Amino acid sequence: MTRIPGLWSIVVAKMKATLFFALAALGIAPAQVPTTWTPEFSMQFKTVSGVVPSPDGTKVVWTQAHAVMDAEHSETLTHLFLANAGGTHRIQLTRGDKSATNPSFSPDGRYVYFLSARSEKNNIYRIAVAGGEAEKLTDFKGALGSYEVSPDGKMVAFTGPQVGAIKISDAIGKLKTVNPEGNLLRTARAIGICFGD
Repeated sequence: MTRIPGLWSIVVAKMKATLFFALAALGIAPAQVPTTWTPEFSMQFKTVSGVVPSPDGTKVVWTQAHAVMDAEHSETLTHLFLANAGGTHRIQLTRGDKSATNPSFSPDGRYVYFLSARSEKNNIYRIAVAGGEAEKLTDFKGALGSYEVSPDGKMVAFTGPQVGAIKISDAIGKLKTVNPEGNLLRTARAIGICFGD
């Protein structure tokens, strides 16, 4: 392996600069930086994941997790954030003491769908990109896994102990289950919804 003179010092300098800016963003002065990585120090960092662009590419939604550690809680909460693709106009879409995960846009980009256990079990919700209250679309009592919004935005299919599909217009507070060998499921597959099979 060929060594490039001075490369290691450049890499270390860049790592120190990155750490400095990350700590500055957290409001930690250089004098407060611990000499070792501690659990308390790691709890100050937020994890970004689940980054999804809108269908037209003008917006992006992502999940951001942070640790909650107090006398009553020891958990990680995850919420949804939305911004323009260039990084401007960043807003938090979900709040509260229940996490929101697995975001996806509606085909027209007007809504963000997500999973949350706000009612003790994971269910599918949607919230307008403009903000407001989230609408609960399913009332599934089982272990709801993944979901897909149909290409026309009129249905959402999800996996769980039973395969299910519902019309969005009929969704609020109602659960529709389907026979895995029935016409509705064949129609969903025909329009491009995959159930992992």
